This record gives sequence, C-alpha cells and structure tokens, in this order.
Amino acid sequence: MHECVAIRVPLLASAVMLEISSGVEERLDLISNCLRANREQQIDRYPAYKVLTDMARCEQDNGDAAKYINTQFVVNILVWYHLALMGEAVKLTDPRLQRLICKANNFTLQELIEIVEINGEL
Repeated sequence: MHECVAIRVPLLASAVMLEISSGVEERLDLISNCLRANREQQIDRYPAYKVLTDMARCEQDNGDAAKYINTQFVVNILVWYHLALMGEAVKLTDPRLQRLICKANNFTLQELIEIVEINGEL
C-alpha cells in the first residue's frame, strides 16, 4: 500500500520502515529529529506531544535512560511530529488526522504509514 507513495522527506522514510530500528543510536537520531518542531506553535499545543518531547529531552540528557526507549515511544513521537507539521486546514478537514489527534497515543505502525500516505496526497 505505502510503496506507491513517493517519500520525499527522510524522516517520513523512517516512518515506513517495517520495523523501527532496535539500535539505541538510531532511535535517538529519530527522536532528535522529532524535537525540531517549533516548541510553542507545534509541540506545546498538543499535550500528548509535549509529554513525549519532555521525556525525549530527559532521555537525551541521561545516556543510560536511552536504552529504555521502546518502539511504541518512537512510533508515538514520529506520529506526533508529522501531525504537528501538517497544515492547519488539512488537520481541520481530514477525518483521518482528526482521529489520530483525538487518539493521542498508542499509535500503530499502520497509523504511522497512514500519515505518510496522507502526506503523499498533499
């Protein structure tokens, strides 16, 4: 399904990997990229995303904590990063995005792929 979507953004390409890398460094790189969103305009307005970014910053500051980053955390922060970057008009009119925003956490890999597909439609 997602093979038909041209992926132009490297972080989105990471989002469609069949399995999120189990390497701590790779996960930290993905998470670090998700922290690049504008804190005030894109992160703080979504409480679930803010919690994830606060946790991620704590993990970055404590090298030992990074080994506890699981796949669910990475999927959640990747979904929120891409939701935050979507245009406001798209978020207000696309029921798939509205559903994901309301869901707030425990996203599946399929939902992450859905974000990629939506991005490909734009």
